[in-house]
Amino acid sequence: AQNRSSDFTLYVNNEEIPVQKGALNTSFAVICFEGTANIKIETSIKGLYRDGVRIRPGRKEITATVSEEGTIVSFQTDQPGKLSIEAEPSDFGPDRHLKQDLFLFLSAPEKEIPDREDPCVLYFEPGYYEQDIDLESGQTLYLALGAVVKGSIDIWDADNVKICGYGTLIHDGPQAPDQDEGCDHKRDWHAITGHDSSHILVEGVTFVVRSRDWCTQMFRCRDMMF
Repeated sequence: AQNRSSDFTLYVNNEEIPVQKGALNTSFAVICFEGTANIKIETSIKGLYRDGVRIRPGRKEITATVSEEGTIVSFQTDQPGKLSIEAEPSDFGPDRHLKQDLFLFLSAPEKEIPDREDPCVLYFEPGYYEQDIDLESGQTLYLALGAVVKGSIDIWDADNVKICGYGTLIHDGPQAPDQDEGCDHKRDWHAITGHDSSHILVEGVTFVVRSRDWCTQMFRCRDMMF
């Protein structure tokens, strides 16, 4: 499948969870669970965790076990939150750019899912899509868990717009990597661009930006909640 990471395989309570490519040396996965999550990470990178693994934030005090070969990490958690799984040494040494980090976004199951038959709902089922999305007044964009959209979201002269779900939007724009063009205000130039709009709600969706620009830019927008 497009955008799947070849570096990691993830199991939560013995069920395989898709791992997506992020940017540079990162991969990530979105996990919904209740109770306790028994997490097992397998990596195709030989000996990645041979020197150990660090799970951030450290305040959660999560203890993991690592296989002798340094390719399998296992741990448990019963708390939603965001975790960074980092191979030791996790500091910024000369070889840090060679390490591959895995981000896990853990959430409780969704309580309110929009009606896919509602004409005001743009409903993206699990799958991979390449398209830019223009939202109009009164519309809801729902990205289901497992939906990956490569593109941009534009909210232009619109009111009462909602973006929700546990899916992912990846923005990989045309910006030159050696020039700072990220502040430009135009359609399809950021993960989300808002223009003269109001009452915008964004929740749940994971945004990944691979190009040299901003994730979000809002111009003359009011009453926004992220």
